[in-house]
Amino acid sequence: MSNLNDADIEKNIRHLHFIGAAYVDGYLWTNALEWNGYYKIDIENGKTEFLGLFEYADILADKLFNQVLVYKKYVFFIPWFSDYLVRLNTKTLELKYWKLPDHIVPEIAKFRAANLHNDKIFMFPHCGDDICIFDIKKEEFQCDKTWVGEFLKLP
Repeated sequence: MSNLNDADIEKNIRHLHFIGAAYVDGYLWTNALEWNGYYKIDIENGKTEFLGLFEYADILADKLFNQVLVYKKYVFFIPWFSDYLVRLNTKTLELKYWKLPDHIVPEIAKFRAANLHNDKIFMFPHCGDDICIFDIKKEEFQCDKTWVGEFLKLP
């Protein structure tokens, strides 16, 4: 049992900031901006549930992911300062990690934005001009400059 009184609790409340979220089956799936953690928010009642910490990152790591994309029953967390693309199964809550290609990892800020088209995630760099495409079915990355023209041709 805690010895904290209401004043102590009020004084130590920290607000949780989210940078992006994806809607699946009545919930928003999101991650914290200022530290490591992923959550689901019930749209009906606003209840926020902490689901866990991302592996390969310190609990105080911030800006790990900047966007969340929906693909079927999954949500993908797009890396900002993380070295991993992460998929969360919204039914089982199981996570899967893919390490970014070696030439991307040294970049501090990885991707500024991403777009899902068919079974591919197009990730646009924060710095540099290599677009990384993650093929969801093949579970592999392809990163280079030639995709800029290909992406511009998409409907």
